[in-house]
Amino acid sequence: MTVVFRIAGVAVIVSALGLLLKKENPVFSYFLGIAALCLTLTLTSHEIRGIVDAAWKLMEQSKLRVDELSAVLKAVGIALLTGISVGLCEEAGFKATGAVLEFCGSAAILYSALPLITRVMEKIGGLL
Repeated sequence: MTVVFRIAGVAVIVSALGLLLKKENPVFSYFLGIAALCLTLTLTSHEIRGIVDAAWKLMEQSKLRVDELSAVLKAVGIALLTGISVGLCEEAGFKATGAVLEFCGSAAILYSALPLITRVMEKIGGLL
């Protein structure tokens, strides 16, 4: 819970500094936002690792195969990374680049989920 307060504090401070710097030096303001993003990811790395560990434990207890769980984790990671990258592109004024990046992220998610989709189709085929 304290991580949330730290992240909120970083967000408020960076937002205030970003507003002050945006008029004088918009490039520096943009890089300040990227630095805040890196700091936020660093602050949440312990929680992210806990989520991944819990997912692996669930996989061991269930009948999921490693490739199926990794497909789900990859899809979540790609979605998060794509969302952050699209936001940075749009903040920099490159909305078209963000839209293309969003499309590529969706395609990458679909590709990473192919093992899972294949297994589901096999199960459905076995039921018929």
